[in-house]
Amino acid sequence: MQSWGCLNRTQSINPCLHLEFQCKDLITCINLDWLCDGEADCPGGDDEHLANCKNKTCRDDQFQCDNLSCIAGQLTCNGVADCTDRSDERNCGKFKLFSK
Repeated sequence: MQSWGCLNRTQSINPCLHLEFQCKDLITCINLDWLCDGEADCPGGDDEHLANCKNKTCRDDQFQCDNLSCIAGQLTCNGVADCTDRSDERNCGKFKLFSK
């Protein structure tokens, strides 16, 4: 067996696919779309830690919450907090609809 300097002297192999994130438990792999989405998917919740999320950007059709998770853009200012930090409902103002 080839050694890579691991503590247990066994070969270290990343079990995750190219578009997956490897959790700290070194066993669990999650889809990259689940990384920093406001919901803990890794056993220790490390997929939501700021260190893993600081460089994440959302697509043009999405809103980036203050906690760096992404939600669909049309979910902002709809009266329902879709971001776990409620940032999608801040600074919305009150709009009045007038009809002629």
